[in-house]
Amino acid sequence: MKKKSVKTRRLTKCLSLLLSVIMLCAMLPMTALAFGSIYYIDVDGTPRFPDNVTELTSGSTALSAGWYAVTANTQNDDRITCTGDVNLILCDGATLTAPKGIAVNEDSNDIGKPRA
Repeated sequence: MKKKSVKTRRLTKCLSLLLSVIMLCAMLPMTALAFGSIYYIDVDGTPRFPDNVTELTSGSTALSAGWYAVTANTQNDDRITCTGDVNLILCDGATLTAPKGIAVNEDSNDIGKPRA
């Protein structure tokens, strides 16, 4: 039996690692890979793709300035408070249930006003 060289063994290990990473990526749900592509339709009907969108989950209670998206049915039993310029995107088919409401700072209340 012929002994493999050190170079061949290293190459085999590298290829095995690369194949493992590729297989793991293929098993990820597509939503995990596509979360950065959240968009909304503005008042003029133009699709907008904001940067740095954070997924709003049931544990999200204090929202500071930024973009947030509800991507699935989400219930938050605590009051949600917004500080600064908070933008909330409700994705198709998703609901946000907040029985205690959403508190919006009076100075930053532009609910329903179109974005530039």
